[in-house]
Amino acid sequence: MNFVKQPKNLLAALILFLSINIATHAEGIAFEEILGEENWKEVLSKSSENEKLIFVDLYTTWCGYCKMMDKNVFSDEGVGSYFNEQFINVKLDAETEFGAKLTTENKVSGFPTYLFVDKNGNTVKTVVGYMEAEEFLKAGKGSLTLWKNFSELDDAYKKGTLKKEQASEYLAALKEKGLEDKAIEVANSFVKSFKEDDYKHEANNDLVLYAGYDLEGTAFKYVLDNKDSFDADYLKSFVEASYNHNLMNAIATQDVTVIDKIVEKIVAYNSETDDELAQGEFYTRKIFYFQLGEWEKYSALINDYRNEYASTDDEFLFREAYSIIENSEDKKGLELAISWIEETEKEKPEFKVFLLHSYALGMVSEFEEALVYAKKAEDIAANEEEKQTINEVFGLLNKAMQAK
Repeated sequence: MNFVKQPKNLLAALILFLSINIATHAEGIAFEEILGEENWKEVLSKSSENEKLIFVDLYTTWCGYCKMMDKNVFSDEGVGSYFNEQFINVKLDAETEFGAKLTTENKVSGFPTYLFVDKNGNTVKTVVGYMEAEEFLKAGKGSLTLWKNFSELDDAYKKGTLKKEQASEYLAALKEKGLEDKAIEVANSFVKSFKEDDYKHEANNDLVLYAGYDLEGTAFKYVLDNKDSFDADYLKSFVEASYNHNLMNAIATQDVTVIDKIVEKIVAYNSETDDELAQGEFYTRKIFYFQLGEWEKYSALINDYRNEYASTDDEFLFREAYSIIENSEDKKGLELAISWIEETEKEKPEFKVFLLHSYALGMVSEFEEALVYAKKAEDIAANEEEKQTINEVFGLLNKAMQAK
């Protein structure tokens, strides 16, 4: 059981060491390293001349899974054969000046990330994370299919000849390319002329769904005003899709006014009581501030909600601290979580509270103090399971201290 994240970093370091020191096979993907803007322009020109997509392996030097892809997947003979024939293959360090630019433009949030890019520099498909060779090949083949189909569909839309029955495929392609704003525009262009029966036709579900991302649009208003006319499962997926899209958009643009609209249009719709509305707004704003790392506003939100709705819940701050520790490695967030654990300990000096305190201190490399709270947990361990857990914690902390 891993209660401290430092040992996981040791594993990542070991993976890096092993990957760097094991030579890749010559029959794998033949990459060119992108060193800057001019180099990239040459690759785009080559893409145009050869009518091939560009495969970009967007990596960082510290990413263990990036190294594992090099060792296990990019070196595979079958992968190399397919990608060398079908793509122009390049590597780009995300932390170089040009790499950072491409990372921002494509809203990349993790590594490794793989971009399939056309001759104009437009991203056709984005894939994220470690995957085995078979899955990776499938992603590559899917990008080619998407690229070929998309060009035809996009031309038809621009010419005004895209048929309604082609719209779902076009919307899916736009979403795959990360062009959700364009997908909303396309959906609205069809939906604006819908009559009542068109909304209820199953073949138009995707159009209505995408148009519903626009909280001020016709489709969103129509569906919610006529909710009894729609299948319950579809209505649920419609509302959830709109909520998720707008929440992610708010986070990406750091726009709190979008959160205000979500609360007004979606959370209020889903709430039957004032308490449900308050809880829905609380969780929505909590996700927003958490993702942006705005810890002062996050803390104020938690404290306001606690004072108003959870003043008698003696585990409220413990749960909120646990939520941060489980989902973040941001030092300011972890320090906030630790302060809440300390407050909880005053009223509940229990095994699980001391254990979480030790865990959190380990995450911020305060190993000596972490051992103090691990000892406090050990002193009150009530059963064999708790004793085994705390022994594992001691072992992990000691290893982390030795590696420091």
